[in-house]
Amino acid sequence: MIDADQHIDYETIVRVITTVAERDMMMMKEEYRKKSGRALENDISEAFVDRQDCLQLILTILNGDIPSLYQYERIRNWATQNGDDYYFLDLALRHLLPREYYLTTVINKYLSKNDLTHATDVICLLHSSAIQQIKGIYPSPFGRELEDDIETFTFGDHRKVYMFCVVLSCYITLMY
Repeated sequence: MIDADQHIDYETIVRVITTVAERDMMMMKEEYRKKSGRALENDISEAFVDRQDCLQLILTILNGDIPSLYQYERIRNWATQNGDDYYFLDLALRHLLPREYYLTTVINKYLSKNDLTHATDVICLLHSSAIQQIKGIYPSPFGRELEDDIETFTFGDHRKVYMFCVVLSCYITLMY
């Protein structure tokens, strides 16, 4: 039970839950129940009552599921809209999500903000197989093809280089 005047350290709760190995999660939940007489999920739900998107993500992790890209984007959007600094959560989720899912969100962020230096660092240094995986994932959360966003958000030599990397990755993948 959470008292009204009790300080809740959200950062620590999220850091612990997102870094505990799945095999240890059940043991942690059982130990919590033994010591407190309550279910960890119930106390977490009570603590995060005003942070529903964050709560859903945490409960997903507590139940042993890896968050989907959709859930990840929801929590990032929620944190941005509410002005909260969830950088620590971003770091934790970076390790939970498959690498290509995380890179998909990074590429979209850099392209849409016209941050061409960082976009170049990511796109041009990826292996061709990673680019192919990202191309396959990209339409799901953003509703557009990677090539469409490159055309929309870039220009000149940057556009040529990105398109070259994306197109070349198709040919390299076919060759091997």
